Amino acid sequence: IPVSDTIRSGLEPRVKSLNEDGIVPQLAAIIIGDDPASQVYVRNKSRAFDKLDCKSHTYQLEADTNEQDVLVLIDSLNHDEEVHGILIQLPLPGHLDSKTILHAVSPEKDVDGFHPKNLGLLLEGNPNFIPCTPYGVLEILKYYDIQVSGQHAVIVGRSNIVGKPIFALLAQKFEMGNATVTICHTGTKDLTAHTKQADIIIDGLLGTGIQSKVREPFSQLIKTANESQVPIVAIDLPSGIHADTGVVQGVAIKAALTVTFVGIKQ
Repeated sequence: IPVSDTIRSGLEPRVKSLNEDGIVPQLAAIIIGDDPASQVYVRNKSRAFDKLDCKSHTYQLEADTNEQDVLVLIDSLNHDEEVHGILIQLPLPGHLDSKTILHAVSPEKDVDGFHPKNLGLLLEGNPNFIPCTPYGVLEILKYYDIQVSGQHAVIVGRSNIVGKPIFALLAQKFEMGNATVTICHTGTKDLTAHTKQADIIIDGLLGTGIQSKVREPFSQLIKTANESQVPIVAIDLPSGIHADTGVVQGVAIKAALTVTFVGIKQ
């Protein structure tokens, strides 16, 4: 994917500069249980770090691990000076409280940007860490030179991981922001009416199985985008939909790509 390749190339001199100062960026990823998608995500993140000569360590915990044991591990990593970032792979097993666990990560090492302090800084317009998927969406829009300022962006999905952070980012007076933003969700009565008004569509429900509840399958979003000549960024494309759908043939869909980016934070 050209976007991720460009980002990794840009990180190489930054990592080299840190190495010259005796610093090797290190990520600690905690995965609980054996969710297949989570295994793939964490493995890809580890490979990305390896390619940049950074360190990563995956803590694989059993699905029945109790909450206190997870919190003890997080506390240990918070105080480990060689660990620069901590990532909790979601989803967590049902018996664990995700808020309690995510909030236990030090805001200074919360590279996913899920801690309340980091979410507040994001909403304030002074982000510390930006959640990786929303950040990846911005990078896609930037790479394909899609104008955002003054445009009407429609976001499908209101999750804390994707929808809400993208809403906050696109509404800010940032380089890739200053848009009028509408956020749609399971309570939206007529999704098509909103997407047809959009200059940009960002769909965060494709891989969740929720999209049927908002009554517009991927094919309809593609149709809407083509009819209106607007770009669409699709996150976690479902099986059978290729990442290059509509990119080469049409001007409407300038970036329909699965977003899985890992950023190294100083």
